[in-house]
Amino acid sequence: MEWFEKSLRRNLIDIHITEDDERFLSEFDAEAYADAVVSSGVDTAILYSASCLGLCYFPTKAGHMHRNIKGRDMLAEMLAACKARGLKTVVYFNIWSRWAYDTHPEWRMRTADGKGYSVELGLRFGQCCPNTGYFEYVRQQVTQLIQDYECDGLWIDMIGWFDNVCYCDACREKFRNQTGKELPEIIHWGDEDWKQFHSFREESIIRMAEMIRNTARELKPSLSVTQQCSSWERGWVGASSERFLSHSDYLAGDFYVGSTEQSVICKFLSNLTQNRPIEYMVSRCLTLSEHTTNKSKELLTAQRAAAIANNTAFVFIDAIDPVGTVNPKIFRQMGQIFEELSVYEKEQQIDSRLQADVAVFLSLSAMCNASDNGRNIRNKKVDVHHIDDVYALSKTLIEGNLPYDVVGADQLLKGNYKVLIMSDVIRLTAKEQDAIRMFVQNGGKLYASRNTSLYSEGAAADQFGLADLFGARACGETPWEETFLVPEGEKEFFGDFSKKYPIEIVGRQQQIELTEPCEVWGSLALPYFPPQDVHQFASALSDPPGIYTAHPALICRNYGKGQVVYCAAKPEVSDADVHREFFRGLIASLVGDSPILKTNAPKVAETIVWKRKDDLLVNLLNFQTPLPPVPLYHTELSIRMDDMELVRAVDVSTGEELPVKVENGYITFTVPKTEYLSSVKLLKKE
Repeated sequence: MEWFEKSLRRNLIDIHITEDDERFLSEFDAEAYADAVVSSGVDTAILYSASCLGLCYFPTKAGHMHRNIKGRDMLAEMLAACKARGLKTVVYFNIWSRWAYDTHPEWRMRTADGKGYSVELGLRFGQCCPNTGYFEYVRQQVTQLIQDYECDGLWIDMIGWFDNVCYCDACREKFRNQTGKELPEIIHWGDEDWKQFHSFREESIIRMAEMIRNTARELKPSLSVTQQCSSWERGWVGASSERFLSHSDYLAGDFYVGSTEQSVICKFLSNLTQNRPIEYMVSRCLTLSEHTTNKSKELLTAQRAAAIANNTAFVFIDAIDPVGTVNPKIFRQMGQIFEELSVYEKEQQIDSRLQADVAVFLSLSAMCNASDNGRNIRNKKVDVHHIDDVYALSKTLIEGNLPYDVVGADQLLKGNYKVLIMSDVIRLTAKEQDAIRMFVQNGGKLYASRNTSLYSEGAAADQFGLADLFGARACGETPWEETFLVPEGEKEFFGDFSKKYPIEIVGRQQQIELTEPCEVWGSLALPYFPPQDVHQFASALSDPPGIYTAHPALICRNYGKGQVVYCAAKPEVSDADVHREFFRGLIASLVGDSPILKTNAPKVAETIVWKRKDDLLVNLLNFQTPLPPVPLYHTELSIRMDDMELVRAVDVSTGEELPVKVENGYITFTVPKTEYLSSVKLLKKE
């Protein structure tokens, strides 16, 4: 096995320290540093060679060595001290460089107005473009690190565009040479020039990632290479792609999010990574902009428990004091957390496979917003509806005890999913469309909403790429933000909603016309008058339904061996409990009578089922807010066994057997108490 397949506890200490005061780093002691790391109970240390300031902690030939360390090879000292204590070692290098930005103005990423990212925008970070001479500078730095230092892995941070769209002279010239065109400045996902520019940006980052990995492979084939992947969360501005992610041996990133988001990220990256486990990183402070506002032990415990439940490796990030010291209390506390949850960690197996009836589709090509069309790049937004929608609907699934996975095209056909959910996934590649068609053709059920596939590869302008699945054509969105989904016929999942009292949607709906025979489950209604009209209105405080249109809004049809449900709205992302209940009921009806899980678990709990070689591992995660969590008592779980004959349930924390009932293809047991995490092994006869 590779080192990273066995390592589940890791540490990174940020060293983004300037030269602005001679006291800075004056107290750094590699032995004390390594002692602190060891006291935390981790097995791997990720060690700085260069920070986001471009200041290096080794005798760099291409860059600038931090003058306060006075020629000391800090990196070599850290490596030696950590290795002497039996730790695996990974060398960290940051792509951002304020030194390079200041020293080589021609390397700077620039806005369409010519301002340098991001110093001229009021930030401390200097970011350089991979289409400039900075590319060769990075090659030289990486080459020296690999040649001069023995370690287990290379960790590349801050590679990507993040929130930047570069219009530097090098980008302009390269794009002009490739396409004969100038860089476009108007965002439009139906415009070929804009899509070419987006592909150009994707390729630029892929080229940098590929160079780094190939350089490492040529010099030291056994070295693992990991490149920070959190830029995918930034959407289209980050221009992250699956090809970019493929240049890491395992995926890793630091994230500053809540429990649902951690659940989604772990599942998604675990499906995309070249090797498992992925590396989920959290800071010991609430944000990286704070130095002494530490997270509570309860929050760190919950994040650690969630990483175990989702079968990932865990990294906690500390930040060094300017003088070069660290707070030993933080490391001792992490050691306690690791030890308290170690019994669950021992059950982690990287070849386990997540079991779920429901798959949520997350596409890196769809990380854009139709509402941006026509917007000048100078007024760009960095919010991405697609990832926000995935987070919102995943919370709805968790609250409904519907185990789920988060997949792309490659993973969709490998899992045994019953239902695929696509929430307003506006762009799809031809490969993604083919995978979705095959999933439904083979018997899967698809729920798709609003503008899903509207700007897809090969689709006619302003038409669904998956129109053949939907059995409908797009006629444009409603002019008003206030709309209604009117129940047609009797469906249990509509609950108390009716024609007179339909589902109120805060947001536009896609107006559709049928092109194939479909069952119409719901139709579109509008208010009596335009919302916010101050002269004509039905009610002074609200906009009740008054115009009942002929446009279908919720339709269902058979396709191949499967079934397709299309919704013109996207109620799945609503904050309203009644809307979430409607959506859960709809999805449960598609799953059918034999779900993988039946339980009385409350909304705060997530049940995650892993199939291993000879058994099932059931993790019950209790990640509540506020923390500490209120313990769960007497949680009954019934797990579908599929082709496994399971007759025993063993509580991982105590080793004790739990009483079970086996009938109708399910094994049922009760978990007595869950604080943060409970794990139960479901076993065959001995």
